[in-house]
Amino acid sequence: MHIGEFTTTEYIKHIVNEANSTNPDLIVLTGDIISVPISSIQKELDILKTLKAKNGVYAVIGNRDLCCNEESSFMLAMNNINIKTLNNEIDSINHESYSFDLIGVNDSKHIDLQSLYEKSTNSSILLAHQPKSVSIIDTLTNTKIMLCGHTHGGQILPFGEIMLKRQKQPYLSGLHKYKNSDIYVNSGAGHTIIPWRFLTKGEITNLVINNRVRNSSQLKTI
Repeated sequence: MHIGEFTTTEYIKHIVNEANSTNPDLIVLTGDIISVPISSIQKELDILKTLKAKNGVYAVIGNRDLCCNEESSFMLAMNNINIKTLNNEIDSINHESYSFDLIGVNDSKHIDLQSLYEKSTNSSILLAHQPKSVSIIDTLTNTKIMLCGHTHGGQILPFGEIMLKRQKQPYLSGLHKYKNSDIYVNSGAGHTIIPWRFLTKGEITNLVINNRVRNSSQLKTI
């Protein structure tokens, strides 16, 4: 969302309303949530607090989240609005009809992934900010789906695509396969650097997953 970077309170309300309207089991934010000092966006954070999902709202840390704030300050701000940041951590999601591990990795400092692997015994969904973190799946082999962002779908094509290739991002947007896992790259709901897109759209992704952690996705673009 890059809150504070071209976003308005009305736009944040729109994003929250669209997400809540799907009556989701789970909401995940794959980084780059905040792009300015936390002290300057309390109204926006209060709106974000109204995100609702049956099994909770989770986040991972993106590179822009730390551009103006300390990691501890970001995590505290998320905690204060009932969003749990998975910072190289695992949380188990248990429901009467499904169970899986939700794993979130830090964008800039991955811990010993072997220790996460040993703690995760269920099929898992991996949250990572950047698509190039896909290689983590080589260690976290229980991963069935990886959800990520960062790319903005290129935002300004073809220039954004060229830049992302230089960053060695393997995927730009949408659904992909990596070995036995599905990878979904969300194009993001906000903007960075400039307040518009060309040949891409802002996106909220509504993923429908069956009990084998497999299925197609339905998209809402904004």
